[in-house]
Amino acid sequence: MRAASSRIGAVAIAALIGAVLGLPQAAFAGPEDPSQIEEFNSRVAAPADTEPGATAHSEVTPAPADPQLLRGGSGEQFSPLGGGLRGCITIGHAVDLKGRAGIIAPSEQIADLPVPEWCLDLGVTETYYADRSSICGILSGEFVVEETSSSGGPGAIIGSMNFNIYHYVQLLSDMTVFYNKLSVSPSYAWGAAVGTEISATATCWSPCDLMSASFPVQVPALHARAEGEAYAEWDPVPGESAYVPTVFWDISFRAQIGPNTAATGAYAPGMRCDDMFSHMQPGCVVPWVTPSIEYDAATLPEFAAHVYQAQLSGLAGSRTLDTGPLTRLTDETLRDLNRAEACPASYPRPSGKSCDEYPFASTWEGALFAQEPQTYSWCQIELPAVAPPHPRNYSVCMIDALENSYAGSLLEAVLYRPKRVLEWDPFYVEVIF
Repeated sequence: MRAASSRIGAVAIAALIGAVLGLPQAAFAGPEDPSQIEEFNSRVAAPADTEPGATAHSEVTPAPADPQLLRGGSGEQFSPLGGGLRGCITIGHAVDLKGRAGIIAPSEQIADLPVPEWCLDLGVTETYYADRSSICGILSGEFVVEETSSSGGPGAIIGSMNFNIYHYVQLLSDMTVFYNKLSVSPSYAWGAAVGTEISATATCWSPCDLMSASFPVQVPALHARAEGEAYAEWDPVPGESAYVPTVFWDISFRAQIGPNTAATGAYAPGMRCDDMFSHMQPGCVVPWVTPSIEYDAATLPEFAAHVYQAQLSGLAGSRTLDTGPLTRLTDETLRDLNRAEACPASYPRPSGKSCDEYPFASTWEGALFAQEPQTYSWCQIELPAVAPPHPRNYSVCMIDALENSYAGSLLEAVLYRPKRVLEWDPFYVEVIF
């Protein structure tokens, strides 16, 4: 890993974040095996695998308020520029007196911005958002050059620059390498801030290892970009998962009239990497984004009808119906007990049918942990007593056996493994008609 420079400002914030998190830092020694980076890029460019009958989805979600998700560089930071000048950088400066901060570049100039379309649609939010496999934030800022008064305090402002920071992190669920892209785009500049040089250095704390990083000195025109990128990785440990910090960027601004730089930082929320799945490569996801599996009712009509009717009665699992998520259960013994409680052998199985339970046996909301069974007139199950609807009940139904088996395999193949849904992870189940 390459350590940040010794400048006061973002470097102090970087050190503070590392200290708060208790993360050791090492020196960046240069690129490792380039084939890992090539493999990462080829996988990102490859079309996603699909399975007929179900797809996985994740809502774009704002970063939670968490001390581990600090954004470096927020607020005002002052740095001596030399020659009787100082620089002030403010991040999160969405509106100033000129109304020029936080301006997104014209559409013809942002078409090739290396961020997801959903991130551009959100615009300047001053925070980070994510789906299950990527993190993105557009932050606004201002760099002010001012004279230093005889008392050492602020003097006359002789130049300023408004800019946006576009910060993007891309993950893969079957690889522990991740990509970090940073772009700084001026939207307005005057006086001594015209022609400001922008550069950045990257830092990563254990268990994140920096593989390569580059953000050389650049002087971008208005609505153009100074940009750099970094690749980092997590060294997997079989059977374990870990919170992995993303790359911290120490961003430097140097006005043409001063020898020194002012600095701020950009630090996206972290991720979770794990090596918990047998017969699957380790990988990384954004754990605070709750994924969904969406079942196609045309492909799985009986299964979909049962799930949908169960959710309509108030059982958990539907984001659309606002019934709250399900949570994953991985213990095989408890899963078997869930199945035995929901679908005892005493229930007759009509020809071609099998017993389906909802919530699934692979959840902590399953029958073993629920209250009473419920069913429906078309389900071909006679219960000893009819339980009134309750959100902590469970539902049982005889449905087409092939559908039932296939729906269960899709849960594993489409959701649990590719979205790396671990023990107690929340998720949603939706039916698409």
